[in-house]
Amino acid sequence: MSKTKRGFPYPAGVIDVGAHSTRLDLFEVAAGGKVTLLETLARSVNLGYDVFRHGSVSPENLATLGSVMADFSRKLAEYRVRSCRVAATSAIREAFNRELVINRVRTVSNLTLDILESQEETRIAFLAMRETLRKRLPFDSLSGICLVVGTGSLLVSWFEGGLMRFSEEVPIGTSRLEDAFGRSSFSIEQVMETLRSQDIRQRLHESVGLDSGRPVTLIAMGASVRMLAGRCTDGSPEVGEDEVVELSREAIERAVNSAVATEPGALALEYKVTEPAACGIAACAGILGYFLEEFDCRNFICPGTTTRIALIRDFVRRGGASDSFP
Repeated sequence: MSKTKRGFPYPAGVIDVGAHSTRLDLFEVAAGGKVTLLETLARSVNLGYDVFRHGSVSPENLATLGSVMADFSRKLAEYRVRSCRVAATSAIREAFNRELVINRVRTVSNLTLDILESQEETRIAFLAMRETLRKRLPFDSLSGICLVVGTGSLLVSWFEGGLMRFSEEVPIGTSRLEDAFGRSSFSIEQVMETLRSQDIRQRLHESVGLDSGRPVTLIAMGASVRMLAGRCTDGSPEVGEDEVVELSREAIERAVNSAVATEPGALALEYKVTEPAACGIAACAGILGYFLEEFDCRNFICPGTTTRIALIRDFVRRGGASDSFP
């Protein structure tokens, strides 16, 4: 990583290499850290299918990713972007051939793929979430659990007094739950049993002294979470990036129970998504159901914060420190 001196405003970019898609966001950074989004490009690259089932990125998907990254590099040059943050999360993080992936990306695009370890991904997500919530509610007076629900992993943290006191990655994501129980249907009980086997409550007790009866706020982020929360309000497709939805436990539980009990095809029609995406919503609902019940959560908050937003804010926070290229 290198930090270059530049005047304001300047163009910048962030590439998010996720488990099922790779996305480029081009934006302009003005004085004071104000960000204006210029263009967004997204390409489907199903890295998670390879890694979560077989442990490595396949030659076919490696070639696809290389082609996408070469295209993105040309787009960066078109905008005269001098630096870009390129980050990969759970899929590449767990791949046995991650070094091969990094080398291929560098060779075809002259970009360095930065693999976010789980602690760093959790930190970036937490800071972006905190920034969003502090504008809307007294976040520093709350304590509870924050989840980042992904397709390949679940990031769990405990926050109190405005600070993150504990964090851990659980190797359970919406796609992995689909694989474990099938796409036709599965119950909240199955998901709960899977999560209980991870001893999350015990680890929170040992780390932050969490005992029964302590008031807990549940905050959750992720695409499927935003869709579930959106349906609880005005029927929106999902919670918008600048929005914060606060729900009672009863309201989110109704959405959770409905999503898990609904057949995938019907759920896809209800949410206006593909059937695989609907299965992800049902799996996410099961995860939320576990935390609501296991920790007797009093209320639920869904900020519209996305991985893209978190990465852009981290880029600006670091003063544009990123990969530089010709």
